[in-house]
Amino acid sequence: MGSKGESPRSDGVGFRLTRRGLLAGASAVAGAHLLGGSQGHSVSAVEGPAGFQAGAVASGHAVRGAQVQIKPPPPPPINWRPGHFITHVDVATRRMALTFDDGPSPYNTPSVLRTLASYGIKATFFLVGVNVRSFPSIARAIAEEGHELGNHSIYHTPYQSTALANQIGGNQAIIRDTTGITPVVHRAPGLTRGYSILNTCASYGIYEAHTHMSTFDYLSPRRSAWQLTDEFVRYHRNGAMPIYHDGGNRRPTPDALPSIINYGLSIGYTFVTATELVNSGAPRPARFGYALTAEPTTDSVADDAAEGYVDRCKYDAEAELIAMLDSGDVSLNSQDRSRIVEVLADIETAKQD
Repeated sequence: MGSKGESPRSDGVGFRLTRRGLLAGASAVAGAHLLGGSQGHSVSAVEGPAGFQAGAVASGHAVRGAQVQIKPPPPPPINWRPGHFITHVDVATRRMALTFDDGPSPYNTPSVLRTLASYGIKATFFLVGVNVRSFPSIARAIAEEGHELGNHSIYHTPYQSTALANQIGGNQAIIRDTTGITPVVHRAPGLTRGYSILNTCASYGIYEAHTHMSTFDYLSPRRSAWQLTDEFVRYHRNGAMPIYHDGGNRRPTPDALPSIINYGLSIGYTFVTATELVNSGAPRPARFGYALTAEPTTDSVADDAAEGYVDRCKYDAEAELIAMLDSGDVSLNSQDRSRIVEVLADIETAKQD
């Protein structure tokens, strides 16, 4: 390698050219030997070095061509650290990360993906391992469309920090083996907090993302699409990672999503992935060991209210999969049903261990 500013470049035919050599080629002294080849050698328009036009002849006369950047652009900033606990981000302009928990699901995720694609928006999907195993093609579709994948445990239960921490590594492997993507962000089901979760996140090189914005799409009975849109209008917060849900059986969230996005865009929000949001400002609280209790208690729930922690979803992955089988829905093909049966058997075995 050359000195700073002299990164070698290829001339497309096996020769190497430094920036200093290129500048020297502008002088008449360099003559026809600039490229180390015979006079009259043509340079490809695509592969030729900076400073030469398409079809230019290396005959000792420098020809002005398209300018190229010698140094690569700097890497994007990384404002998170493994084990960080983050609820929101202080940003200079209106930015927000749409996030979807508990998927993938054949009933909700495809519709969410179509809407996001129609607006050119990338979101973050926090995936449950048993659902990834049941619907691997949908998990792969999320990744292939450029959305961020997050870890949301294997089973979504129980809501105890140590038990959920023990599922982080296994779900990292499930998501990686299915999609080729290894998540860098985890969200504990039910927004459960505990030292064991953060310690385990740190050991796997990922951070923990919660939220400080209410959405209420997890409530039962389900709110209507109009109500969900109204909640967004009332409770949107800058730098937020609002939690929506695409897992399980049919939800109103996919129907509400176009109106939510349209309103957000109309008031100046840019929608990005969770990690893009974290890296675009100052994440908060961005502390390690922020959780004070291993399991939810009356005091920790009170602390949650004071700090703005919301959306305590109680999604039951096993019950939802059983309901899918019992529904007799013809949209589930034989392979889907076979995978669900296998996953349910594994869940039962895990309970006995």
